[in-house]
Amino acid sequence: MSVYFPTSMLLIIGYSTLYVKVALLQVRLIVSLTTLLVLYTLFNNTSDALPPTAYIKMIDVWFFSCILLLFYVIVSHVVVEHLGNRNTEIKWVKPFSADGHKVSDISAAVRPLPDRVLLYTRCAVVPVVVVLFNLVYWAVLFGLRGK
Repeated sequence: MSVYFPTSMLLIIGYSTLYVKVALLQVRLIVSLTTLLVLYTLFNNTSDALPPTAYIKMIDVWFFSCILLLFYVIVSHVVVEHLGNRNTEIKWVKPFSADGHKVSDISAAVRPLPDRVLLYTRCAVVPVVVVLFNLVYWAVLFGLRGK
């Protein structure tokens, strides 16, 4: 409990940076990098408290996956910033029916590419990776305890 709960909280903090506005790169990066630093410090303290072994422990797999996930979040922020620096403009489109007639006078904004990347990352990539990893991790962990 002293490892899984704090690391889960740190992952939630890192994940929440994907919801910060695209224009606020400083906030997103500082929070993500600080979270990664705290997680690495926790990993070092936990590793020092455990006996040294020649094989990889399950707690090491947990920490490596958490560190990799936060690293992916940070790289996503950098990519989003790069995409935002390119000349991406908001295009305005008018909705049309299949036969080409205008449906309404209300214009719908197409999301800029940086927003779409953040949306895809926070709604698809990170949740799927976290759920799949946890299913496999806990199945293996509880499977090993049964032996």
